[in-house]
Amino acid sequence: MTKREKRMLISIVGLLILFLHIWGVNFYLTALEKKKEANRALRIKAELYQSSHQVRQQIESEAQWLANHEPSPQKFGDTEVQLLNLLQNKGKQFGVFTEKPRFLRQNIDAGKYRKARIEISATATEDKIYKWILSIHKPSEFRAVTVLKISSNHKDKTQIHCTLVAEQWLIESTE
Repeated sequence: MTKREKRMLISIVGLLILFLHIWGVNFYLTALEKKKEANRALRIKAELYQSSHQVRQQIESEAQWLANHEPSPQKFGDTEVQLLNLLQNKGKQFGVFTEKPRFLRQNIDAGKYRKARIEISATATEDKIYKWILSIHKPSEFRAVTVLKISSNHKDKTQIHCTLVAEQWLIESTE
């Protein structure tokens, strides 16, 4: 073999080693990136499962609370009257003048629960109105203030006017 052929052979082998090295590094980096992507996907899946587990525990906790605190079945009309009496009595207790109670009917079937809805207006000082609202809004008793409109009283600037919708959820008795 001549000197020129040896150099050419060394050059070819060197280029071949260089290309194999570049190909090997590229293959290694691609495989590493695939493993990182798979790792990321598994982490996201694990977080999703963890989140699903937490949501499941929360739902079970709420279902257990509901089973322990569910109201006894009542007649719809009785519940409406009780809610109206509560609104007016709490108003008297906190010095709130209530007026214009109006029963709101709905024809929507909400499954197991129905809700009695009453719209009522009141006038009093700001702190009395807030205490009255807080005494009415009791989600733990299946009662909530769902609509609230407060405006200033044009006749007496020390008082405010409030219109709210109070709802009481109930299980309607079949009797």
